[in-house]
Amino acid sequence: VSPDDADAMIRLTPMARLQWLAEYSTIPRTKNIVAQLIGRYEQFLLMTEAAEDDLIERFIDKDQSKKLMESASELGDSVFELLSLIGGETPFYRLLVV
Repeated sequence: VSPDDADAMIRLTPMARLQWLAEYSTIPRTKNIVAQLIGRYEQFLLMTEAAEDDLIERFIDKDQSKKLMESASELGDSVFELLSLIGGETPFYRLLVV
């Protein structure tokens, strides 16, 4: 990754970075994983879009809390899957994780 490439990438929003990756990656499955990640992120935002008091009530309710935690875990799994896919066993992947 050149300094110019890194500079251009950090100027993008996180969502724009994902869209760029889906469009330009040469790694198979990237587009599908990015779409899945964005979908899970949108779902998570919808589930957690509420006032703080409402969110606290949701987390107190065992059924709702379980759904929220599952949604958060699925989102994390998608992020990890994408990082693993594009990073592989490279020094770049290590930098991303650490």
